[in-house]
Amino acid sequence: MMVCIQQVAVGIFLFLQVFSIEAKLQTGSVVLSGTDPELKWEYVSKFGYGVGAGDYSMRVRLHDGQKKTKHARLSLEVFLDEDWDSVQSLPRCQRAQEGPARAVKPLMLPGNGKWGKLTTGNVYQSIRPHIWYFAFSNCDAKFAHLLNGTVVIDYEIRAQDGGSEFSVEMQYMFPMSVGALLIFSVFLLHFAMRCHVFRRSVGSIHLVVGILAAAILLQFAGQVFEVVHLCRFKDDGVGVESFDVLAQILLMMSQVVQTTLLISIALGYTLLHATVDEVGLVKPAALAISVIHAALVAIGKFHGNSAFKYHENEGVVGWALLTLRCGMYMWFVMAVNKSQQKGGFRLQAFLLQFRTAGSIYFLAYPVLFVIVQVFAPYLQHPIMQTGLLTMQTASHFWLASLFLSRGDYFKASVLGSSALPGGSSFCLPSKES
Repeated sequence: MMVCIQQVAVGIFLFLQVFSIEAKLQTGSVVLSGTDPELKWEYVSKFGYGVGAGDYSMRVRLHDGQKKTKHARLSLEVFLDEDWDSVQSLPRCQRAQEGPARAVKPLMLPGNGKWGKLTTGNVYQSIRPHIWYFAFSNCDAKFAHLLNGTVVIDYEIRAQDGGSEFSVEMQYMFPMSVGALLIFSVFLLHFAMRCHVFRRSVGSIHLVVGILAAAILLQFAGQVFEVVHLCRFKDDGVGVESFDVLAQILLMMSQVVQTTLLISIALGYTLLHATVDEVGLVKPAALAISVIHAALVAIGKFHGNSAFKYHENEGVVGWALLTLRCGMYMWFVMAVNKSQQKGGFRLQAFLLQFRTAGSIYFLAYPVLFVIVQVFAPYLQHPIMQTGLLTMQTASHFWLASLFLSRGDYFKASVLGSSALPGGSSFCLPSKES
């Protein structure tokens, strides 16, 4: 199962190398036309500014060495989040006037394929943070004819909030990520020590502990890559994009491994069945879940700078994950109920506790996803990311305590047997061996 997940992750990582652009020194391309009304206006980027002053700069050029005989003059239009919904409902060439655009600045496009001069501007807000949207326009009747036909235009845009490369919704993510990594490092060390003590006490470590260790290590590695990316990002506005992608893949894999483990136990693994193979659909289901999660990560990164996206799992990707989580939760509950019927009184106390804790884990994402919709856009990302990271880490804590103590699970499962079917030498060999 882990080999299949790794293959999916490597494939999606290579795919995302082409499409991953998440930086506030942002580059990209748009298509504009001098004749087609539907191609005279195009959204480019957005950036969240806190209270006070912020700035932005942009330049453009013809894509891939294209050349024109004349220079063209485009417009850079800047919109406030309070107006954005109404802006999108207007005809394209009426958006600056009726939106209205809070600023319209000339943007020079050289005809020789070289970069044009920088267009710069400032924003200021005194009451609360806002997200500002940037768009290109070729709607000015005086200059529209200079753009002959349809062309692809490259752009570079840099936005800073009071000198910071972080958009307002990202400003607390770096210290939070560093703090989470430090806490998780302490937990990882504590987990390894408990694992060693438990092995010396019981004689060996069961496979479930090894699977949990894999999930923990995947999350730890993901957080390391994310901290490195954010550390670079705060200096240059670009970061290490491949590290950001890899972090998302590793965190996704951690969730898949943990989800598979919870469902396996709910189906009776270690309680009614000695090996994973006896549980049935777990392995193919884990592979399918991995593929779906990987595809959703790819789609989410592909639309990373979309106007509608305020956190990692916005839009269709978020609703797809919500549906998937709800489906897995229903499977989990039905599996627990079935195991309760088969196990009788012996398993009742443990499975009741297990269903409650598992339900909190499975429903955390759907609840957070729905709740953040009522918050301002600049608050959605930190609330979503902090909530998910907290729940994932808390679940690791709970499972570690469950597997490495002599509680209800130890007494009800094969972990309490002298012979441990399906065991694994996860920790160091015992002295007797």
